[in-house]
Amino acid sequence: MGNATDCPKRIADEESIKTLLKTLADQECRQILQDLHQTPMSAPELVEDRNIARSTVYRKLERLNQIGLVDTRIRVDKTGAHATEYDIALQNLRIECAPNGFELVLEGHEDDSETGGEKPPTRTGSDSVPYQQL
Repeated sequence: MGNATDCPKRIADEESIKTLLKTLADQECRQILQDLHQTPMSAPELVEDRNIARSTVYRKLERLNQIGLVDTRIRVDKTGAHATEYDIALQNLRIECAPNGFELVLEGHEDDSETGGEKPPTRTGSDSVPYQQL
């Protein structure tokens, strides 16, 4: 979704609104978003945390990323091993009445502006180094 603090992302076309609302109606997608709201996580961490099938987690993360609800970045440990990490890309989602129907408005994290659009790392175990945006 990029730097969501530049301006809110507005979704007005009916098909995109349906897709986003259908995704939010999915219980597993909501569970993943709840976990990512707490801290960025890799897919294997989500599998372990939620006890959801690995293939399902990857499929849901791909859908959430495609519609702009999650961002990805790389987490690198001291050994050089890296993993794709997922992070929630929005702080607020609201529905507004517009002249031609409804609009969904997605707003990024307020604290993103302080770090140039990148959130500071929150998982900083002893073997982690700073994140890199994909």
